[in-house]
Amino acid sequence: MSALSTRAAAVRDLLPPMILRSGDAEQELTRLLHAFHELAQYADNLFASPTDAFTVGDRIYHLPRFVLFGPNQGSGPIRLALYAGWSGTDTQGPLALFSLIERLVLHPAAASGYQLVFYPLVNPTGLQDQTAATRGGVRLEDENRATSEAPEISVLAKEFRLHQFHGWISLHAASAPDRIQARIRGLPVSADFFPIERGRFRIDWQADAATTNEGPAALNGDLPFGSFQLRLDVPDVWPDGLYTQAVVQTVRAFLDRYRRAAAYGINL
Repeated sequence: MSALSTRAAAVRDLLPPMILRSGDAEQELTRLLHAFHELAQYADNLFASPTDAFTVGDRIYHLPRFVLFGPNQGSGPIRLALYAGWSGTDTQGPLALFSLIERLVLHPAAASGYQLVFYPLVNPTGLQDQTAATRGGVRLEDENRATSEAPEISVLAKEFRLHQFHGWISLHAASAPDRIQARIRGLPVSADFFPIERGRFRIDWQADAATTNEGPAALNGDLPFGSFQLRLDVPDVWPDGLYTQAVVQTVRAFLDRYRRAAAYGINL
Protein backbone atom coordinates (compact mmCIF):
# COMPACT_ATOMS: atom_id res chain seq x y z
CA MET A 1 0.00 0.00 0.00
CA SER A 2 1.38 3.41 -0.97
CA ALA A 3 1.96 6.16 1.57
CA LEU A 4 -0.93 8.11 0.08
CA SER A 5 -3.27 5.10 0.32
CA THR A 6 -2.22 4.52 3.92
CA ARG A 7 -2.89 8.14 4.80
CA ALA A 8 -6.26 8.11 3.02
CA ALA A 9 -7.25 5.01 5.00
CA ALA A 10 -6.27 6.77 8.22
CA VAL A 11 -8.31 9.81 7.27
CA ARG A 12 -11.30 7.57 6.55
CA ASP A 13 -11.19 6.41 10.18
CA LEU A 14 -12.04 9.98 11.17
CA LEU A 15 -15.38 9.87 9.38
CA PRO A 16 -18.57 9.90 11.45
CA PRO A 17 -21.21 7.20 11.23
CA MET A 18 -23.81 7.58 8.49
CA ILE A 19 -26.63 8.25 10.95
CA LEU A 20 -26.02 11.11 13.34
CA ARG A 21 -26.60 10.38 16.99
CA SER A 22 -29.07 12.67 18.69
CA GLY A 23 -27.26 15.54 20.39
CA ASP A 24 -23.97 14.90 18.61
CA ALA A 25 -24.62 16.83 15.40
CA GLU A 26 -22.07 19.55 16.12
CA GLN A 27 -19.41 16.98 16.93
CA GLU A 28 -20.17 14.85 13.88
CA LEU A 29 -20.11 17.91 11.61
CA THR A 30 -16.70 18.83 12.98
CA ARG A 31 -15.39 15.31 12.41
CA LEU A 32 -16.73 15.20 8.86
CA LEU A 33 -15.15 18.50 7.87
CA HIS A 34 -11.91 17.54 9.64
CA ALA A 35 -11.68 14.43 7.45
CA PHE A 36 -12.04 16.53 4.31
CA HIS A 37 -9.39 18.97 5.50
CA GLU A 38 -7.01 16.20 6.51
CA LEU A 39 -7.21 14.69 3.04
CA ALA A 40 -6.67 18.11 1.43
CA GLN A 41 -3.64 18.71 3.65
CA TYR A 42 -2.02 15.49 2.52
CA ALA A 43 -2.93 15.47 -1.19
CA ASP A 44 -0.91 17.62 -3.58
CA ASN A 45 -3.80 18.21 -5.98
CA LEU A 46 -6.59 18.98 -3.47
CA PHE A 47 -7.03 22.32 -1.76
CA ALA A 48 -9.41 23.51 0.95
CA SER A 49 -10.82 26.96 0.32
CA PRO A 50 -14.08 27.89 2.10
CA THR A 51 -16.56 30.23 0.45
CA ASP A 52 -17.34 33.74 1.56
CA ALA A 53 -18.91 34.02 4.99
CA PHE A 54 -22.60 34.44 5.72
CA THR A 55 -24.41 35.02 8.99
CA VAL A 56 -27.22 32.97 10.51
CA GLY A 57 -28.44 34.44 13.77
CA ASP A 58 -25.35 35.38 15.74
CA ARG A 59 -23.06 32.82 14.08
CA ILE A 60 -20.83 33.10 11.03
CA TYR A 61 -20.74 30.26 8.52
CA HIS A 62 -18.84 29.31 5.38
CA LEU A 63 -19.80 26.63 2.91
CA PRO A 64 -16.95 24.10 2.79
CA ARG A 65 -15.25 24.12 -0.61
CA PHE A 66 -12.54 21.80 -1.91
CA VAL A 67 -10.84 22.23 -5.27
CA LEU A 68 -9.26 19.26 -7.03
CA PHE A 69 -6.92 19.86 -9.97
CA GLY A 70 -6.61 16.92 -12.33
CA PRO A 71 -3.51 16.44 -14.49
CA ASN A 72 -3.26 17.56 -18.12
CA GLN A 73 -5.44 20.62 -17.76
CA GLY A 74 -3.66 22.59 -20.44
CA SER A 75 -4.93 26.13 -20.95
CA GLY A 76 -8.61 25.30 -20.59
CA PRO A 77 -9.67 22.75 -17.97
CA ILE A 78 -13.24 21.49 -17.75
CA ARG A 79 -14.64 23.17 -14.63
CA LEU A 80 -17.40 21.33 -12.81
CA ALA A 81 -19.17 21.94 -9.50
CA LEU A 82 -20.27 19.01 -7.34
CA TYR A 83 -22.83 19.55 -4.58
CA ALA A 84 -24.20 17.50 -1.67
CA GLY A 85 -25.84 18.04 1.68
CA TRP A 86 -28.85 20.08 0.50
CA SER A 87 -30.93 18.55 3.28
CA GLY A 88 -29.60 18.57 6.80
CA THR A 89 -30.83 15.00 7.27
CA ASP A 90 -28.81 13.69 4.31
CA THR A 91 -25.40 12.59 5.54
CA GLN A 92 -24.90 9.97 2.84
CA GLY A 93 -24.39 12.59 0.13
CA PRO A 94 -21.48 14.39 1.83
CA LEU A 95 -19.85 11.08 2.72
CA ALA A 96 -20.25 9.85 -0.87
CA LEU A 97 -18.50 13.01 -2.10
CA PHE A 98 -15.68 12.33 0.34
CA SER A 99 -15.27 8.84 -1.12
CA LEU A 100 -15.28 10.30 -4.63
CA ILE A 101 -12.61 12.86 -3.73
CA GLU A 102 -10.56 10.15 -2.04
CA ARG A 103 -10.76 7.98 -5.16
CA LEU A 104 -9.73 10.85 -7.44
CA VAL A 105 -6.81 11.74 -5.16
CA LEU A 106 -5.56 8.15 -5.23
CA HIS A 107 -6.20 7.83 -8.99
CA PRO A 108 -5.60 11.34 -10.40
CA ALA A 109 -5.79 10.19 -14.02
CA ALA A 110 -9.55 9.79 -13.52
CA ALA A 111 -9.74 13.59 -13.12
CA SER A 112 -7.45 14.34 -16.07
CA GLY A 113 -8.41 17.58 -17.77
CA TYR A 114 -10.74 18.67 -14.97
CA GLN A 115 -10.90 21.31 -12.31
CA LEU A 116 -13.49 19.98 -9.86
CA VAL A 117 -14.93 22.18 -7.13
CA PHE A 118 -16.71 20.26 -4.37
CA TYR A 119 -19.34 21.75 -2.07
CA PRO A 120 -20.03 18.74 0.19
CA LEU A 121 -22.22 20.50 2.76
CA VAL A 122 -24.60 23.05 1.26
CA ASN A 123 -26.77 23.15 4.39
CA PRO A 124 -24.49 23.22 7.46
CA THR A 125 -27.11 24.61 9.85
CA GLY A 126 -29.57 21.90 8.86
CA LEU A 127 -26.99 19.23 9.59
CA GLN A 128 -26.26 20.77 12.95
CA ASP A 129 -29.96 20.95 13.79
CA GLN A 130 -30.73 17.57 12.14
CA THR A 131 -33.49 19.14 10.07
CA ALA A 132 -34.13 19.02 6.33
CA ALA A 133 -34.49 22.80 6.18
CA THR A 134 -31.92 25.41 7.06
CA ARG A 135 -32.02 27.17 10.42
CA GLY A 136 -33.83 29.94 8.58
CA GLY A 137 -36.62 27.51 7.75
CA VAL A 138 -35.74 27.17 4.05
CA ARG A 139 -35.73 23.86 2.18
CA LEU A 140 -32.93 24.62 -0.24
CA GLU A 141 -34.06 21.99 -2.74
CA ASP A 142 -37.40 23.79 -3.10
CA GLU A 143 -36.04 27.31 -3.36
CA ASN A 144 -36.40 29.42 -6.49
CA ARG A 145 -32.72 29.96 -7.19
CA ALA A 146 -33.34 33.19 -9.09
CA THR A 147 -35.23 34.98 -6.31
CA SER A 148 -34.17 33.20 -3.12
CA GLU A 149 -32.85 35.30 -0.27
CA ALA A 150 -31.37 32.29 1.51
CA PRO A 151 -27.70 33.10 2.18
CA GLU A 152 -26.63 29.59 1.12
CA ILE A 153 -28.18 30.09 -2.32
CA SER A 154 -26.64 33.57 -2.66
CA VAL A 155 -23.20 32.11 -1.94
CA LEU A 156 -23.64 29.37 -4.55
CA ALA A 157 -24.89 31.86 -7.13
CA LYS A 158 -21.79 33.99 -6.60
CA GLU A 159 -19.59 30.90 -6.85
CA PHE A 160 -21.17 29.84 -10.13
CA ARG A 161 -20.60 33.22 -11.71
CA LEU A 162 -17.05 33.44 -10.34
CA HIS A 163 -15.89 30.07 -11.66
CA GLN A 164 -18.05 29.94 -14.81
CA PHE A 165 -18.61 26.22 -14.49
CA HIS A 166 -19.20 24.15 -17.58
CA GLY A 167 -21.71 22.16 -15.56
CA TRP A 168 -22.68 20.77 -12.19
CA ILE A 169 -23.42 17.43 -10.59
CA SER A 170 -25.68 17.41 -7.55
CA LEU A 171 -26.47 14.57 -5.14
CA HIS A 172 -29.87 14.22 -3.50
CA ALA A 173 -31.41 11.56 -1.28
CA ALA A 174 -34.59 10.15 -2.81
CA SER A 175 -37.32 7.69 -1.92
CA ALA A 176 -37.01 5.67 -5.15
CA PRO A 177 -36.33 2.13 -3.98
CA ASP A 178 -34.30 0.48 -6.71
CA ARG A 179 -32.40 2.88 -8.95
CA ILE A 180 -30.65 6.20 -9.35
CA GLN A 181 -32.77 8.75 -11.15
CA ALA A 182 -30.47 10.97 -13.20
CA ARG A 183 -32.09 14.15 -14.42
CA ILE A 184 -30.11 16.11 -16.96
CA ARG A 185 -30.39 19.35 -18.84
CA GLY A 186 -28.07 20.78 -21.44
CA LEU A 187 -26.86 17.38 -22.67
CA PRO A 188 -28.44 14.85 -25.03
CA VAL A 189 -29.98 12.07 -22.98
CA SER A 190 -29.13 9.53 -25.70
CA ALA A 191 -25.40 10.32 -25.81
CA ASP A 192 -23.15 7.31 -25.36
CA PHE A 193 -21.08 9.00 -22.64
CA PHE A 194 -23.91 8.52 -20.17
CA PRO A 195 -23.25 5.26 -18.32
CA ILE A 196 -26.07 2.81 -17.77
CA GLU A 197 -24.89 0.48 -15.04
CA ARG A 198 -26.12 -3.08 -14.86
CA GLY A 199 -25.75 -5.25 -11.79
CA ARG A 200 -26.17 -4.10 -8.22
CA PHE A 201 -27.87 -0.86 -9.15
CA ARG A 202 -29.64 0.68 -12.11
CA ILE A 203 -29.75 4.22 -13.45
CA ASP A 204 -32.75 5.85 -15.06
CA TRP A 205 -31.54 8.66 -17.33
CA GLN A 206 -34.12 11.25 -18.27
CA ALA A 207 -34.22 14.77 -19.60
CA ASP A 208 -35.21 17.24 -16.91
CA ALA A 209 -37.98 19.66 -17.80
CA ALA A 210 -36.80 23.26 -17.62
CA THR A 211 -37.82 24.97 -14.40
CA THR A 212 -36.86 28.26 -12.84
CA ASN A 213 -35.79 26.87 -9.50
CA GLU A 214 -33.47 24.00 -10.40
CA GLY A 215 -29.76 24.62 -10.14
CA PRO A 216 -27.69 27.20 -11.96
CA ALA A 217 -29.99 27.51 -14.97
CA ALA A 218 -31.65 30.36 -13.09
CA LEU A 219 -28.30 31.88 -12.20
CA ASN A 220 -26.30 31.98 -15.43
CA GLY A 221 -28.52 33.87 -17.82
CA ASP A 222 -25.99 36.70 -17.98
CA LEU A 223 -23.03 34.43 -18.66
CA PRO A 224 -21.61 33.88 -22.16
CA PHE A 225 -21.91 30.09 -22.07
CA GLY A 226 -24.37 27.30 -21.44
CA SER A 227 -23.92 24.85 -18.59
CA PHE A 228 -25.16 21.31 -18.30
CA GLN A 229 -26.96 20.14 -15.19
CA LEU A 230 -26.90 16.62 -13.81
CA ARG A 231 -28.95 15.79 -10.72
CA LEU A 232 -28.55 12.34 -9.20
CA ASP A 233 -31.41 11.24 -6.96
CA VAL A 234 -29.98 8.29 -5.03
CA PRO A 235 -32.22 5.94 -3.01
CA ASP A 236 -31.83 6.72 0.66
CA VAL A 237 -32.89 3.16 1.55
CA TRP A 238 -29.76 1.67 0.00
CA PRO A 239 -27.10 0.38 2.40
CA ASP A 240 -24.33 2.87 3.03
CA GLY A 241 -21.75 1.02 0.96
CA LEU A 242 -24.05 0.63 -2.03
CA TYR A 243 -25.03 4.30 -1.94
CA THR A 244 -21.38 5.38 -1.98
CA GLN A 245 -20.35 2.80 -4.57
CA ALA A 246 -23.15 3.87 -6.88
CA VAL A 247 -22.24 7.54 -6.64
CA VAL A 248 -18.50 7.00 -7.12
CA GLN A 249 -18.91 4.65 -10.08
CA THR A 250 -21.56 6.77 -11.76
CA VAL A 251 -19.69 10.07 -11.44
CA ARG A 252 -16.36 8.57 -12.47
CA ALA A 253 -17.93 6.98 -15.54
CA PHE A 254 -19.61 10.26 -16.43
CA LEU A 255 -16.35 12.22 -16.07
CA ASP A 256 -14.62 9.77 -18.39
CA ARG A 257 -17.33 9.89 -21.02
CA TYR A 258 -17.79 13.65 -20.84
CA ARG A 259 -14.04 14.25 -21.19
CA ARG A 260 -13.83 12.01 -24.23
CA ALA A 261 -16.86 13.62 -25.80
CA ALA A 262 -15.34 17.07 -25.30
CA ALA A 263 -12.01 15.90 -26.74
CA TYR A 264 -13.74 14.68 -29.90
CA GLY A 265 -15.55 17.96 -30.30
CA ILE A 266 -19.04 16.65 -29.70
CA ASN A 267 -21.39 19.56 -29.34
CA LEU A 268 -22.22 19.46 -25.64
